[in-house]
Amino acid sequence: KVAGVPNLYLRINKSSKVFRYKGKRWLTLGSFGVDTTLRDAEMLSQIISVKLKQGFTTDELDNTLTVTKSPYDFEDNLRSISAIKVTNPNEIPIFMDVHQKWFDFSSKKNGWTKVHKQQSMNVIKTYAYPCFGDKQIHHITRKEIAECINKVYEKGINETARKMRGKLEAIFEFAIDREWLENNPTPPPKSTLIIGKKNRAVPHGYLKFEKIPEIVEKLLAKNTPQSLATMISLITSKRVKEVCEMKWKDIHFKEKQWNAPSETTKNRLPHHIPLTNLFTKILEARKGIDDSEYVFTYKGKSVNKEAPRLQLQGLIEHDFKEYQHINSERKPDAHGFRHSFKTWAEMCGYAKHFISNQQSHAKDGSVPEMYNQYDYLEERRVLVQHWEDFCFGKADLNEKARV
Repeated sequence: KVAGVPNLYLRINKSSKVFRYKGKRWLTLGSFGVDTTLRDAEMLSQIISVKLKQGFTTDELDNTLTVTKSPYDFEDNLRSISAIKVTNPNEIPIFMDVHQKWFDFSSKKNGWTKVHKQQSMNVIKTYAYPCFGDKQIHHITRKEIAECINKVYEKGINETARKMRGKLEAIFEFAIDREWLENNPTPPPKSTLIIGKKNRAVPHGYLKFEKIPEIVEKLLAKNTPQSLATMISLITSKRVKEVCEMKWKDIHFKEKQWNAPSETTKNRLPHHIPLTNLFTKILEARKGIDDSEYVFTYKGKSVNKEAPRLQLQGLIEHDFKEYQHINSERKPDAHGFRHSFKTWAEMCGYAKHFISNQQSHAKDGSVPEMYNQYDYLEERRVLVQHWEDFCFGKADLNEKARV
C-alpha cells in the first residue's frame, strides 16, 4: 500500500510492477517507471476517487485508463469515452417515461410487494412529476432535484423525502445504464443543496396504561369485525394492516400460532405469532361466519386497514386527553399500540430480543444476528399472554416479567 494515498497500491510481480486502485474492483493505473510515475499514480488515484463520487462507472474509468496513464489527459479521454451514445438527442426519453421503465424493471426483478409498488410509484408521481416529469432525463439538473426533495422536507415528511432521494438516485442510475445520460445528477444525502430534516420526527400517540383495559372492554362489547381486528392489533402488537389482512390458511390452532407470510410483512420475512387464550377464542368464534379467506371481513373482503384507527378514534375523540399518555406528544392512534406494548414490556423487564421478535423488527445486520434463526416463540408466548392478561385487566401494571 502506498502510504498517505487512500486506495493506492503497488503490485509487484517477478516481471512487473504496476500501480492499482482498490475500489469495488481493482483498476490498473500503469506500470511503475515505464508509463506511470509515483506522482502520476497519486494524482490518478485522487481523480478516480472524485469521479466515482460523481457517478462515473468503474467500466468507464477502466476503459479510460487503457488509453491513457497521464493524469493531465485523463479528463479529456474520460469525457470522450463516457459520451452519450444516442445519435438523436430527441430520442432521449422524458423523466416520466424513464420512471415507468425503471419501475417495471425493478418491481419484476426484485419481487416488490403490492405496498412497495404503490409507494415507489406514488411518491415519485406526487412530488417529482410536477417538478421535472416532462423534461428529458439528461436535461434535469442537480439543483432541480434538490429543490424537489427540499419541498418534501419543508412539509415535515422527512422519511418520505429521504426515500424519494434514494429512488431518484436509482432512476438516474437506470438511465445511465441505458446511455441516456453521463452522470447521476442526484445530490448525495449530505449534499449542501439538501436542507435535510425540518422537523423532529414525533412518534405515534399512545394510550395511558390504566385506560387500555377500558378500551379493550369497549372493543369487545362492539363485537364487529373492525373492533375485533383493532383489539387483536393491540394484544399482538402486530401492524394493523397485517391483522386486517389475516387469512385463515395462516392460522394453526393445533400449534397455537399465526404464521404471517413474507408477502404481508413489512420486512418481507415470515413471522410466527403465538396465539394467546382470548385471541384463540376470538378466532374460534369467527370461524365459519362466512366463506371468505380472511379472518376479519366486511362485505366479503378484508376489513380496511384504516378500521383500527377509526375504531380507536371513535372511542376517544370526545375526550382524547383523558386517554392520552402523559408522555405522548400526539393524540393516541392504532399504530401507537406498538409503542404501548414496547414501553410496557421494557417496564416489566422482558429481554429486548423477545420484544423485537414479537414486533417483527428488522435485525441489525450483524453476522451473529444473521446466523441466529431462533425466533423465541415459546418465550414470546409467555410475554404476549402476560400482555393480554394486562389488557383485559387480569394482571397488575407492576407485575414483573414472567420469563
